[in-house]
Amino acid sequence: PHLLRADTSILLCLDGGAVNSKGSYGSVIASDNSILTELCGQAHGANPQSFCAEGYGLLANLRLIWHLLLFYNIPRTSSTLTIYCNNQGLLDRLQSARLSTYLKPRRFLFLEADLKLQILDTLSTLATRVTLAHVKGHQDDSVPMAELPWPAKLNICCDRLASNELKRIKTPTPRVPFHPAIPSVSYTHLTPPTPSLY
Repeated sequence: PHLLRADTSILLCLDGGAVNSKGSYGSVIASDNSILTELCGQAHGANPQSFCAEGYGLLANLRLIWHLLLFYNIPRTSSTLTIYCNNQGLLDRLQSARLSTYLKPRRFLFLEADLKLQILDTLSTLATRVTLAHVKGHQDDSVPMAELPWPAKLNICCDRLASNELKRIKTPTPRVPFHPAIPSVSYTHLTPPTPSLY
């Protein structure tokens, strides 16, 4: 709560895993020197890939912050959210959507469009400054953990959370939960016209 009220930086980091039609995510919320929360879970969808898995990790972090603001009755956070992710494609799509000044209908046809819309809606609800930053994954493969910068250490923590969660998942979940930010579509029953009689 102190960080949410302060004009400071809150770090969000996420990673995901996917294999055999199963997906998982690991994500953390941190300050400049300590991890505050660790989250992990299953990514939903018929065949979740990296974008989907890491998208769920980001959404989990953002929704947790939103619920904390509600719980502690904080109107809005003054903190800057810095989001670290090793999936450049996810960062690019979010950045492009945030900078877009007009609606592009084809974007609703992209894979995981529902997940992206829920992330964007939550960012809009939080109404705070957001920085998207790429962090290279698996840096501990070539550099000792102690020598790595803080964002890289957070990414490694997220990778471990996602990997452990992926091992625990027994079955895929092809069904995707409803995301409230998705525009509802109404279908009108169309009756074929009566043929004209000449």
